[in-house]
Amino acid sequence: MGPGLDAGPRRDAARLVDSGVTQEEAGMLVFCTSTFALSPDCIHPAVKAECANGWCRIPKGCSVMGSPPCEPGRGAYDEDEVQVRLTHDFEIAAHEATQQEWVQAGFANRSITDAAWSDCAALDCPVGNVTWFDALAYANALSLRHEPPLAACYRLSMCTGTPGAGLVCAEVETTASSVYACEGYRLPTEAEWEYAARAGTRTPVYSGPLTSHATLHCAHDPNLAAIAWYCDNGGTKTHPVESLQPNAWGLYDLMGNTDEWVSNVFNGLGYQADAAVDPWGDLDGGGDRVTRGGVITATSEGCRAASRASEDWAVHGPGLGFRLVRTLP
Repeated sequence: MGPGLDAGPRRDAARLVDSGVTQEEAGMLVFCTSTFALSPDCIHPAVKAECANGWCRIPKGCSVMGSPPCEPGRGAYDEDEVQVRLTHDFEIAAHEATQQEWVQAGFANRSITDAAWSDCAALDCPVGNVTWFDALAYANALSLRHEPPLAACYRLSMCTGTPGAGLVCAEVETTASSVYACEGYRLPTEAEWEYAARAGTRTPVYSGPLTSHATLHCAHDPNLAAIAWYCDNGGTKTHPVESLQPNAWGLYDLMGNTDEWVSNVFNGLGYQADAAVDPWGDLDGGGDRVTRGGVITATSEGCRAASRASEDWAVHGPGLGFRLVRTLP
């Protein structure tokens, strides 16, 4: 790939060829980085960790979402790259919401700790077995507990079940003109989640390229293993938060460990073709919601920054959690 290439990628490519992958496939896997052209005024801010009390400040900016055609495991129709601009600073939880935080908000801990694969059982483990509505109820509770209290972002109605214990609602709406305009805590949009996860990078994961084979199977990937609990190193239970390396914003476990609910309705045809500004601010109807980041049973390809999955908003189970954000004034 020319002068300046360090020895690490060369060794990765050689290892892949030795294992039966062709030279062309090895080069595509190791060196696949987005070259999507951004407009001249699309500026990504300097990336540095500004974290306190479990929250990290993310400055507004412009970047690319999605994945290039060479990226292993990319969605055939739903990951085409697009320029996205966020016009607001926001804070995001440094880690997935924990069982301790969940209980402190007044909710019963329903994390599943005794199944074949399950949530781990410790206060600093991610809370699991959470519906999309449970996550919204938790966000509202956190807003009310803030000093001073913040206006709740969500209005839930026609609900069954108990908040934090399998809540399902027929109707949900924001209390502001969009989720971005909410004062209180909320789920991130896909745009916010991926912007935060990438931390200015364009490789499949924020620690670099993926070096496992492009077909969907479980394999050791040193770049991913340093930052994520997944099928190769995760075992049968999720893991306590903040036990692997964070990204440059100071955020942990964005890849692997627990699937994370986000705000959006899932669109299997991907994003809009044109450059977007503060996209997906509405809580559109529809029960299939996006999850991001992958889970401990995911392959490396399922833990990419661009990887998208969907679940019915009433689904709950082990390894299904979230992290919150808040638009900063």
